[in-house]
Amino acid sequence: MTVVSVTGAALAIRTPGLVWLLPVAVLTQALALTGALARRRSWRRWDALQPHLLGGSYIVLVTALLVAETGNALFWALPAVVGQLPIAMAKRRLHAAAALG
Repeated sequence: MTVVSVTGAALAIRTPGLVWLLPVAVLTQALALTGALARRRSWRRWDALQPHLLGGSYIVLVTALLVAETGNALFWALPAVVGQLPIAMAKRRLHAAAALG
């Protein structure tokens, strides 16, 4: 995710009209890093936070790609809506594993 975020930031800086991707690259990296740290450091309620943080990083990444490629405003919302099902499934698996162990 770091490589993708850094290359996205470089693209945003070097390409006219894509400077809006710079905050997207930073947000993607921040969500992914925070999601990884939540579990490693056993933050309180990490099992509820981690799927949203990691899933959110991928949703932001896909959203930026689709909007940059198509220019269609529908793609601002579509990845977030579609991404909710995998996030809910990940939360369910984490909660089931925690209940067993």
